[in-house]
Amino acid sequence: MFHVDTFEGLSNITLEDNDTAIMQCIAEGFPTPRLSLIKDNSTLDAFNEVSEGLTKSHLTFKITFALGHDSGTYTCIASNTHGQSRRYVHVQILKPPTVMSIDDAYINEGDSLNKSCIYHTGFPPETDIQWTKDETVVSNGTLWILKVARTDAGIYTCRATNTHTRGRSNFTGCDWEQFKLHVLYQPFVQKFSVESFGEVKNVTLLENTTVEFHCIGEGFPPPDLRLVNSNLNMDISTGMSSESTTTSLRHILAPAQCKYLGKYTCIASNKIGLGGMDLFLNILCPVRRNPAVSKTEDDNNIAFRNIGDAVTFAFEAQANPTPGRSDISLKKCTDSNPCTEITNDSNIHITTNGTRITLYLGNVSESDYGIYVLQVDNGIGKPHTEVYILKRPRLSEDATQSVILSYIIIAGISIFVFLAIPVVVFCVCTKFNRSNSRAIVEVELPTIVPSTFNREGHSIQSSPLASAQIGEQSLIYHEIDPQLSEFDTPIVADGINSVAQTSCARGRYEDLDRSLHGDESQYLRVVAD
Repeated sequence: MFHVDTFEGLSNITLEDNDTAIMQCIAEGFPTPRLSLIKDNSTLDAFNEVSEGLTKSHLTFKITFALGHDSGTYTCIASNTHGQSRRYVHVQILKPPTVMSIDDAYINEGDSLNKSCIYHTGFPPETDIQWTKDETVVSNGTLWILKVARTDAGIYTCRATNTHTRGRSNFTGCDWEQFKLHVLYQPFVQKFSVESFGEVKNVTLLENTTVEFHCIGEGFPPPDLRLVNSNLNMDISTGMSSESTTTSLRHILAPAQCKYLGKYTCIASNKIGLGGMDLFLNILCPVRRNPAVSKTEDDNNIAFRNIGDAVTFAFEAQANPTPGRSDISLKKCTDSNPCTEITNDSNIHITTNGTRITLYLGNVSESDYGIYVLQVDNGIGKPHTEVYILKRPRLSEDATQSVILSYIIIAGISIFVFLAIPVVVFCVCTKFNRSNSRAIVEVELPTIVPSTFNREGHSIQSSPLASAQIGEQSLIYHEIDPQLSEFDTPIVADGINSVAQTSCARGRYEDLDRSLHGDESQYLRVVAD
């Protein structure tokens, strides 16, 4: 007898995985038979017993935790000197199929998917294959999707099953494996807004307000997000990717300035492509000078021009809203006249495109020199005032030094001339006087009547002889200096004081009487008045 406990009398035994089975083989004969157990031509170690009557042998073999390799034909052989006897038991271990692991799939949106479920058969070998997604059956056999959509992304399960009916109970074996389908698709921006402004795409704020951008992008692979503004040269990518297909970005501008106004774009990109969304940020700010533009002539709005030249004063404004022509006032001011409004004429042209205001003077005249005051207002804050000055050209440093040196030289020459003129005049006059004073003059000597005074002070008349002698010398030629034409002559004789009485006064010059002294032309006649 050879049987399996609980299956006595059956030659075909079916076990499930992990079942326990005990095989017993009993033989009878004399001499006492020897028992052995063989499976697939291999002898198994079994427990042998001999009964008390010495005619029976008992063999036991135990299968613990039955597995697939325990399946097969077991043969119990009883033998002695008279021969041998055999009994067979066929054991089948029921087991499910084994599904091989499945790699995740990455499929571009629009492509097709063909996925097979690979498995090893169990027992019984007949196997059913079923594909499910989210507990929903999507295919029996091969997983086939003609055009993959982003909604097809997810986890797919392959289930392999086999069944066996055994008496009153049925066996169902099952194994499964999963893979994740990643659908690669071009990203797009789900949301791009300014915080607290909802879905408004044209946001208006006052200057110095805090602005917070919020952008959400979707795609697979999860997109990188960038915030772009051409005016600011801004290219910020601080997006945080989640485990799903979305990415979020937040960026704060604080405080918002006028230069921040403009179009902002949130760009979502991955290796498949990119997408984006725009919004316009409108920041209100008063008129001010554009800091990126230098002032006129690089000299604090001062221009130097000669008469007849042309000059252009230009103001680059930064303002929102942009000022119109009616918001611009340009005046000319001088020290002597109040400021007057300037209007276009044949020589003056005022032009503007809102942000650039230009004053052009085509032919500078004397009256154009002075101060020009520009006022621009856009209704936000205070008006902006810009002052321009038009002057005559300044000399260069070398020219200035040359002019100063010229002034010094001219001043020196002037001082020299100023000092030399009196000296020259004096010398010329002296020379002239001397040349004119050299002459042979006829001097009519005055009649000198000497008087003699006695000690008592009475006058004593001089002798006739003295008078006669003097009379004979009434005419005399003498070289004289005209300055000596007036003189007093004191006479002292015999210790007696005499007074010379003269009728001579300052002389008058006349030409020499050449009839008397024709041969002495270098003399003049002096005639006593």
